[in-house]
Amino acid sequence: MLICVMKNIKNIFFGFIALALVIVFYKLVSAISILIIVVIIGTIIRQEIQNLINENKLKKFRKNNEGGYFLLYSSNKKIKMEIEYLLKPLLTFKYINIYNNRNQIQSELQNYEIQHLKSESERLKFPIIYKIKNDNIYCASFFEEIQQYQKELISKTEFEKRINIKLKKIPL
Repeated sequence: MLICVMKNIKNIFFGFIALALVIVFYKLVSAISILIIVVIIGTIIRQEIQNLINENKLKKFRKNNEGGYFLLYSSNKKIKMEIEYLLKPLLTFKYINIYNNRNQIQSELQNYEIQHLKSESERLKFPIIYKIKNDNIYCASFFEEIQQYQKELISKTEFEKRINIKLKKIPL
């Protein structure tokens, strides 16, 4: 009988220990869960604030460069001469160069401004002309015309004609 009572006391004791561990574990899990939620909410708020700051910077960039042109081109040896000696002389307006020299961007623009312009022309190949007009970004690629000129599929006159047609499609 004493052994039976001792086993019951032992079971009750372990039951209380198990219950205490469950309560402590529950509180620990709750505290960790709350901490994780606070970190997630803080990260979301920080990201939203950064998005608002970036959005305001881009609005200011567009406003300050209303009517402005930008030429994005690369150091690709195969087309560099045509860009310098055929394309650039046809650009009779003032523009800002964005030169991609082996993935090192050289420009007076900030990196986020260049990335913003590039996001508007993800599927276009260099060289690309951009224009900001009425809070919109218009762009045109001259890659195909340069390729056709190099392969002697079009003359210099035809090249100039096609470039001017593309430029006229960009709103004034």
